[in-house]
Amino acid sequence: MPSQPKPEARAASANSVLSVATGARLLGAFARYDGPVTLSQLANDAAMPLSKAHRYLAGYINAGLVRQDADSRYALGTLALEIGLAALRQIDIVEVATEDTLSLQRRVGQAVGLTVWSREGPMVVRHLPGSQSITLNAKLGVVLPVTASANGFVFAAFAETPEVTRCIDIETERAARTAAERKRYLAAFHAKIADTRAHGYGVLDGDQAAGVVCIAAPIYHYERQLAGAVSIIGIRSILDVSRSGKPVQFLCDAAARISQRLGLRT
Repeated sequence: MPSQPKPEARAASANSVLSVATGARLLGAFARYDGPVTLSQLANDAAMPLSKAHRYLAGYINAGLVRQDADSRYALGTLALEIGLAALRQIDIVEVATEDTLSLQRRVGQAVGLTVWSREGPMVVRHLPGSQSITLNAKLGVVLPVTASANGFVFAAFAETPEVTRCIDIETERAARTAAERKRYLAAFHAKIADTRAHGYGVLDGDQAAGVVCIAAPIYHYERQLAGAVSIIGIRSILDVSRSGKPVQFLCDAAARISQRLGLRT
């Protein structure tokens, strides 16, 4: 039978775990600032004495986790930045958004979708069906049009990349046969984009036959660039897409939480 560790060894192990947790609290204090900070600020945020915080920081400087500038202020070091970037590279937007998309679906009782940009346009990477039995072209892997979907409006409004512009040009050529039709098509589209930018989310309310409507909100990652869009799809008579409606509030709240999980600082 293996011998049990001595009380002294158990106590040392417990103290080591506590020490790591305390140090992590001090490192976490750096996340509240955009630049170098003083010892007193860090100690106060970590709720520890100045002398104790100083000892931890000295060890972190030797390890490359923290650096000290000429004014004796502290900032995250090279190793901390490398660890942070490695963690961000490992983030999977579908996995990160799982909890919030499920919560959103339960709150509104409608279908909820998640899209990311692909070479052809916004691609559905997650779809949670709603309680209503309606047929939606929102299966996994489906690419939605930029100029005729709420998700597309979000990418056109907040991404503005050459890839988005290329898709807009292709879709406009397909939808408009004459110069006059093209002008009207683009005018209606740009009005949608202006509305999306003004209110922070896109709305598609044009399918009169099926009575299907969709609202989509942008998701950002840590570099404040568009990472995707989360949307609610439902029936016009049931889903309130007005700016004062609860679905819009729930949608924007969910998008903000997912963005924070992706590293966006507000």
